[in-house]
Amino acid sequence: MIRHFLTVIAAFASSVPVAAQEYPTRPIRIVIPFAPGGVSDLIVRAISDPLTKILGQPIVPDNRGGAGGTLAASQVAQSTPDGYVLMLGNGGNLAVAPSLYQSLSYDPQKDFASISMVARSQLLLVVPPSLPVTSVKDLIQLAKAKPGQMRFASSGVAAGPHLAGELLKSLAGVNITHVPYKGSAPMLTALIGGHVDMAFDSIATALPQVQSGRLKALAVSGDTRAPLAPDVPTVAEAGIPKFSYSSYFALVAPVGTPAKIAERLSREVTKVVDTKDFRDRLQALGLEAFPLSVADLDALLRRERSVWASVIQTAHIKIE
Repeated sequence: MIRHFLTVIAAFASSVPVAAQEYPTRPIRIVIPFAPGGVSDLIVRAISDPLTKILGQPIVPDNRGGAGGTLAASQVAQSTPDGYVLMLGNGGNLAVAPSLYQSLSYDPQKDFASISMVARSQLLLVVPPSLPVTSVKDLIQLAKAKPGQMRFASSGVAAGPHLAGELLKSLAGVNITHVPYKGSAPMLTALIGGHVDMAFDSIATALPQVQSGRLKALAVSGDTRAPLAPDVPTVAEAGIPKFSYSSYFALVAPVGTPAKIAERLSREVTKVVDTKDFRDRLQALGLEAFPLSVADLDALLRRERSVWASVIQTAHIKIE
């Protein structure tokens, strides 16, 4: 009788769905949509150790670069929604891609469940010392006086600095010519040499050039001042009220991930992001720890998709 009872109990236990068992029971993989060594990679590696300690299972970074982050997003969207495959998405593959690519194999709004915002980074609007401006207002006045003659550099078509520049043009109503370069380094070289008039670049790479006197900083791109450059006003403060550009990094899971698992992940990730150690590690990279509730993250991504759809359409930006 006892043996039969134990057999029945064992059979019942083996039939309980995985989601109903204690989570997690095996390693969790976080897909990074870019190659090792980049910002997304560094963020995941900063969060992996503390999250491993909290969850009791290894967090395994998995770099899968390609197609501007959309290749990894497509793969994760098709993964089993069990909480064991996550992705550190960004504004590119979660908000910009639907308007940028003619055919996208996933829908970021329908195929992912938000877990938690993790970090954001701002850009610095910089100009060469030879340009006769000391503020955003001066820059806009000069651009209006010389329509089509001024040039703004970017690190590549549809990269963050390009989109930020197009947003500035749109909101300020100015005609400035876009000059794309292959990366941040040649862009900054051209700017320092006076071959172009302005550029947005990451604070981490542009600020040292400002501190050395080789560039002038006019503003930061986000909606609040940056911890690394607290004396530099935002573009909005400097005269363009609706301007705001930041690069966001958020953990997402395939849609259909059980609510209890998603809620636990969201809760534990937020704990890590709120720690001083994590904030300090990100600030050293020129980033800002930026926890948001799932509802606030969803609202932000919806707003971002709308903004960039309009900017991309107006600027006729296309990726083949």
